[in-house]
Amino acid sequence: MSEYNTSNINIGSYGDLKDGSSTIRKASSNLKTGVENADGYFKGIQKPRVFEGPVAEYVNDVWNAININTNNNISTLENSANTLDRVNANYHDTDRKSSNDVGGVI
Repeated sequence: MSEYNTSNINIGSYGDLKDGSSTIRKASSNLKTGVENADGYFKGIQKPRVFEGPVAEYVNDVWNAININTNNNISTLENSANTLDRVNANYHDTDRKSSNDVGGVI
């Protein structure tokens, strides 16, 4: 029979999933704030007679691409946090059901 190392497995310990989703949400929030701040700065230099011409148009296109990609990443992070929350809830429900089923047998 094989031996299994269970020293890192703690039944009923859901803190890692909760901490993970919290960390992801903080990162998402920080990205949102950063994009909003940078967008405000960028709009400030886009005023007429401040930053014009082909270079300004190129920078605008680059900023739009960065903005779109960052917002897509924020959405992905939020989906990941939601997934961790669902996994955590499912583990709770499964453990509760298993505990009730085992308790009913005894």
